[in-house]
Amino acid sequence: MEKVLPLDPVELTPGVVLFHGHCDELETAVILSGTSRDGVALPGIKKKAHALFVLVSPEDKPAQHLHALTKVAYMAREFQRHGHIG
Repeated sequence: MEKVLPLDPVELTPGVVLFHGHCDELETAVILSGTSRDGVALPGIKKKAHALFVLVSPEDKPAQHLHALTKVAYMAREFQRHGHIG
């Protein structure tokens, strides 16, 4: 598992952050999510993150990665609307 995540997070919307990358040892994409009431300060992010997502998918399945990104976008939108994931 040499390469999994980039160094910098991606701010999807204020307070919602995504880390994503690829791993050649996976067969299917994995999405992890978490929330923080107090927020987490991250380098390069203006507002503290209250919802964090980690997406790791197989290196050789870009369509699977894009599909998982769609799921993350939906969950991020739900967090923005309702204050919780899922």
